[in-house]
Amino acid sequence: RRQRQMCIRDSTQHLGEVLHKSNNMLSMIVKKNTSYLHVWNGFLSSDPDDASTQAYLESAQQQLGFAEFYFLSYDGNYMTVTGETGYLGLQTNLDEKLSDGEDIVVNTALPGKAPMLAFICPETQGSYRGFAYDAVAITYYNDAVLRLLDSSAFQGNASNYVIYPDGRVVIDNSVNRKEIVYNFIAMLRDHSDLSEEQILALSDAFAQGSSGNLKVKLGDTSYYLVYEGTAVQNWTMVGLVPVSIVNASLDQLWFYTVQIVAGIILGFAVLV
Repeated sequence: RRQRQMCIRDSTQHLGEVLHKSNNMLSMIVKKNTSYLHVWNGFLSSDPDDASTQAYLESAQQQLGFAEFYFLSYDGNYMTVTGETGYLGLQTNLDEKLSDGEDIVVNTALPGKAPMLAFICPETQGSYRGFAYDAVAITYYNDAVLRLLDSSAFQGNASNYVIYPDGRVVIDNSVNRKEIVYNFIAMLRDHSDLSEEQILALSDAFAQGSSGNLKVKLGDTSYYLVYEGTAVQNWTMVGLVPVSIVNASLDQLWFYTVQIVAGIILGFAVLV
C-alpha cells in the first residue's frame, strides 16, 4: 500500500513536471513573439511606404507562420496588412492596458474563425493606409500554440488548460470533452464533487499564482488536478489526468514487481 501511495505521488509529480515544461514553453513563445513585435516597431517607426510595409510583414508571416498581423486602435478596431478592417473581439479592455505601455497577450475570436492568441505591442503609434493605430499585433490559432506545448503525458489522456485568475479559459486543450470549457472554476462548481470551501481555496491559489495538486471527481470520473502559476499575464496552467489512467500504470508496475519478487523467491527455492 505504501508503495502504491508513493507511485501515485510520483505520477502526480510527473504530471506536474510535464505541466512545468509546458509552462516554460509558453513563456518562451510569449517572449519570442513580443520580441518580434518590438523589432517590427523599429521598422514601422522609420516611416516606410505602405507597399514596403506590406511586403516586409507578409515575408515575416511566411517565415514565422502566424495567422495575421494587425494594426490596432485603442478601442480594438484593426486593419490588416492587406487593408481589411474590423473589430478584433478582444476579451479585455484594451484601452486601459495600452495606457500602461506594456506588452499584452490575450485570447480572441473573430466570427467564423477558431480561437486565437493575440500578442500586442503598444510601443509605436502611426498611420497605415489612413488608419490611425495605437499598437501592432500578431495572432496564432490556439491549435498552433498547443502543438508547441507538450501535452503527451499519460498517453495523451491528460487535459490541459491555461486560465485567468478568475477561471476564464485562455486555452482549452480538453481530452474527451464534448463541450467547451469557458470558465474552469465555474465548471468545477457545476460538475465536481469539491465543496464551495475547496473551490474558494483553489480560486485563491490560482489568484496567488501558486502550485499544487488535488483529487477531484467530475461526473463519474475521478481526476488528479495539478496547477502551476505562469509568468505570463497572471495566468495559471492546469492539468487533469483520470485516476484510472494513473491506476492502470500503477497496476502494470505492480504486476512487474510481483513477477520480479516471485522470480527471486523461486530462485532461492531452487538454490535451497
